[in-house]
Amino acid sequence: MNKIWFAGLVVASLVLLVLSRSDTGLTRIAHRLAADLTAPLLSLLSQPVARVRETTSYAGSYQFLVDEVSRLKAENRDMRGLHAQVAKLQSDIARYERLLNATPENQSEAVTARVIADTSSPFVRTVLIDSGLERDVAEGLAVIGADGLVGRTVSSGAKTARVLLLSDLNSKVPVRVEPLGYRAILSGNNTERPTLEFLPLGAKLEEGNRVVTSGHGGLFPAGLPVGTVETTASGSFHIRLSAAPEYQQYVRVLKKPKAAPDDPDTVAVKDGPKAAALNTGASESQ
Repeated sequence: MNKIWFAGLVVASLVLLVLSRSDTGLTRIAHRLAADLTAPLLSLLSQPVARVRETTSYAGSYQFLVDEVSRLKAENRDMRGLHAQVAKLQSDIARYERLLNATPENQSEAVTARVIADTSSPFVRTVLIDSGLERDVAEGLAVIGADGLVGRTVSSGAKTARVLLLSDLNSKVPVRVEPLGYRAILSGNNTERPTLEFLPLGAKLEEGNRVVTSGHGGLFPAGLPVGTVETTASGSFHIRLSAAPEYQQYVRVLKKPKAAPDDPDTVAVKDGPKAAALNTGASESQ
């Protein structure tokens, strides 16, 4: 009996093998029926595998979140420490200013404007912004980008103004080279790497020295970032600008700070003796 079953299984196997090798319509129908019949079973069997995969993925995501929370907590602790240091430095600066009777620099108001056109040419480096006299953007105002000084306004219409970039040949900006405080003139040369002129004799520049506005002349506020010193192949120096003009989409135009009104008490102290003398003279003449 067992031999008969074995022989039957062998014959059935051979038949199935032949059918699988043949490309008949009956074979294709059988394949489709087998796929349809086994699909629910395969779907049921795949659910545990999918659950395992989801669990593994969730576990990985959870571990990532745990690590991220730990990192953010550490950064938060560092920021709290830095905040305390900044507060202490601000307190120290205020105390030193009181001791030195230092007058704090005037804070300039600013107008945010969008760069609407690059009007540069081989001989002129300028851009056009969408703010003009209607927003108090006049000529001769400093224009800064996100990373530092860009240039100054040279003409203003009602709604637009033209900005002369630091790279322009006509641009001359009084600057200071840190940390030693060398004073010089940043001179544009129609390239993206202006140069320094009128450096003190014996001045020693180093790669990476910061260049900021000195405030001389009153056109630019002191301390605005301008760029850093770079060494050329020939051993000379030029300045890599902090705010590359070609990447500026929005800029800020610094308004000139309004003069503070005279203190009545100070005016009285200054003019008191003179006024008294004039009044005395006037009364005596009468």
